[in-house]
Formats: sequence, structure tokens, C-alpha cells
Amino acid sequence: MKKFIVFEGLDKSGKSTQIKKYKSYLEEKGYEVSLYGTWEGCPILQEFKSLITDKDRDIDKYTELFLYKAARRELFTKCIVPDIEDGKIVLVDRFTDSTLVYQGALRKISVPKLWAINNIVTDYEHPDHVFIFDISKETFLKRMNCNLDRMEAALVDNYEVASNIYRDLGLIREDTHLIKEASIEETYKEVITYSQNHLEDF
Repeated sequence: MKKFIVFEGLDKSGKSTQIKKYKSYLEEKGYEVSLYGTWEGCPILQEFKSLITDKDRDIDKYTELFLYKAARRELFTKCIVPDIEDGKIVLVDRFTDSTLVYQGALRKISVPKLWAINNIVTDYEHPDHVFIFDISKETFLKRMNCNLDRMEAALVDNYEVASNIYRDLGLIREDTHLIKEASIEETYKEVITYSQNHLEDF
């Protein structure tokens, strides 16, 4: 079984719902599973969140980037790596691809810079597999609420660019599976079918 699996996608794409369902599926099969998110897993992550998401705070784009990367470094070194070493399957709701999308598309930071920083944060380690969840603009706008944080507000204005980066990643990498928008149950079925055929031990 692959040990380090990431669920990626824009806000409201359904990835968080699917990663929880997938965790339950793996646990029912007898695997020990850890689940982490951008702000969940290590207590210090909430402190980073309060700095980054405050819509009244004016933060330089590189300050924002390094705050995100500091939080991700803490998650990687204090939670992800120890759990993998303990033999657990680690599921993460967003990881380094989201940096390419959000800081690349929304903050216009060059991809080579972002890749270099990502590699430093993860000691050049990468997920075993990534699921990317696609979402149409119509559904995306319908699901977004009016009380947006800084990143969500920027995303609304840059949906096409951000979603196209995710789609490109899903099509060009062998370790990535792009899942088109569908119902919750249809999407879950695709995740499980792919997992059984490509990720699990036989």
C-alpha cells in the first residue's frame, strides 16, 4: 500500500469530504491511517492560519508564501515523516501542489521558485500519489459563501488560471489522478476503484 497520499483541489471541490471517506475505507481494511490538513495536525498550525487568512491583514506575497511553507515544514517534519516511519498511511488534504496553484496563480510567483522552495520544505521527498478533484466554475461559485478570507477572495477572481494549473498537473504526472466533477458517491467510487487497482497491495 502506498504510504503518503495527497488529496488536492480548489476550495469546495469536495476533496475534504472524499479524504475522510477514504480514511474510513482504509481503516475498515485494517490499515492504520493518519489524516492531516493545511491547518490540522500540529497545534502550531493554527497560529500560522491566524496570520495568513485574516482578510484585514496586509501581507506581502513572499511573507505569505514563507508562512505557508513554515507551517507545511512543521507538518512534514513533526507529523508526516514520523507517521510514515511508524508504518502508518498518511493522508494529507493539500500539500505542495497547492503552493503552485495558489501562490503561482493568485500571487504570480514563478513556478521554478515555488518548486525550489517546495523541495527544501520536504527534503526533496514527494507524495506517493496525488488525487486532484476538479470543479466547474458554476459549482465553485455556487458553493462559495459571502464571508471569504484573503485567499478565497483572490481565488474567486482567478478561478480559470488556478483550475487549469490543477488540471495540467493531473494530466502530465504519472503519480497523479485527475477526478472530474461528479456526485459524492460517484466520485468516491472512482477513488476506491483507482486505489484498489493502483495503490493497494495484493
